Amino acid sequence: MSSSRLPSDPATGGCPDAQILAAVLDGRCTEAEAAAVESHLATCEGCLETYLEAWRFRKEDAEAEHVAERWRPPFGGTAWRTWAIAAGLLLLTVVAGSWWLHTTTGPGSGEVIAALGEGAELRAALGPGWTDAVWSASRGRSVLIDDSPAAARLGARVVDLTVALRAGDRDAAQAVVEEMLLIVERFEGAETLWLVYRELSDGIGSATPLDELLEEAAFAEDFAADASEPRSFRIGFWLEAGRIAALAGDDSVYRQRGWRRTVDRLREIEVPPPRNARVDAAVAVIARARERDPAETRQAIERLLAAFANGEIGLVAPSDTAPAED
Repeated sequence: MSSSRLPSDPATGGCPDAQILAAVLDGRCTEAEAAAVESHLATCEGCLETYLEAWRFRKEDAEAEHVAERWRPPFGGTAWRTWAIAAGLLLLTVVAGSWWLHTTTGPGSGEVIAALGEGAELRAALGPGWTDAVWSASRGRSVLIDDSPAAARLGARVVDLTVALRAGDRDAAQAVVEEMLLIVERFEGAETLWLVYRELSDGIGSATPLDELLEEAAFAEDFAADASEPRSFRIGFWLEAGRIAALAGDDSVYRQRGWRRTVDRLREIEVPPPRNARVDAAVAVIARARERDPAETRQAIERLLAAFANGEIGLVAPSDTAPAED
């Protein structure tokens, strides 16, 4: 392809032919050319389905031969955003969670809290009010918090959404995702993520099966980690996973590598006195969470999570943005 015009097959009424779609899939085009195709896919369901089928076939073939460790969106530059909107709105329940592996850090929330159970048993273990925020009320852009605390809140709510869906609590899931929409509004260039969560909210309020909603939540989780400040996102993620584990009386989360790394990161925080003593005490408690009373662990986690989510404390060396694997 040598121009941003959209070459077409006359037999298909102006739609791009197979050669053009293959060029986009293979990256043999400029960003402008990819944008032209992507713009067409956003309005043509037939071409989008054809493109997705070709993309899935290539992805599955590559995975079978173990020739690709990671897959990123097929468009270059920023053009993937509109592609994600179209694919998400039209075929979200088909490809959710499978087309873009998590490229930031660590396991997803479904894997982290898998041992906590599901359904009525999980709801009973959590008790009422388990989704109540431990931080100050959030109302989108009107809240004077920067991206780091917002990322911590988003990381925590990603876990809550998965837990609510696994528990079969649609009311809790709806409340969580509505707050997530407000948080996501804070991030520049997160329009795609907002639309995906909006679609998920609609699904929660309808008869969409819970297993499909969980797949969609995993799909959105990949975007959420990349749309926010990664270190703070993972701090919020693991602290909330630990809080949920304490509520459920299960120590499986505390056995995981990501939890241990989070405790190590928390030891690096710089907090001015006199708050530093309280933070140090809370970190000491969660560092031995498997040996502590669950209620004591939960209270310590809530103190730390509130401090991060309200912007009261932060990580050392904020300029070092390269995320560590969890």
